[in-house]
Amino acid sequence: MKDLLGNGSKLHHRFCADGSLDPKKVKGKLVLCELEVWGADSVVTGIGGKGTILESEQYLDAAQIFMAPATVVNATVSDTVNNYIHSTK
Repeated sequence: MKDLLGNGSKLHHRFCADGSLDPKKVKGKLVLCELEVWGADSVVTGIGGKGTILESEQYLDAAQIFMAPATVVNATVSDTVNNYIHSTK
């Protein structure tokens, strides 16, 4: 995620908080975010991202409805995705 830093604080970029990502670096990409509050999917697509993968520490047992292309994965799957992201640079 450090590649996608915008003008937001370093603490908020991993949660894809509004104003924390650089739209030029997010445009056209699928972005991995940690789930803090709902709405990261809208933030990412609002600045040109293609979709969002949200990491949750909890196993959610109910379907989630997103306003933009998104999915929720647990930390184990998120680690695999993150490793893939960093291996393809």
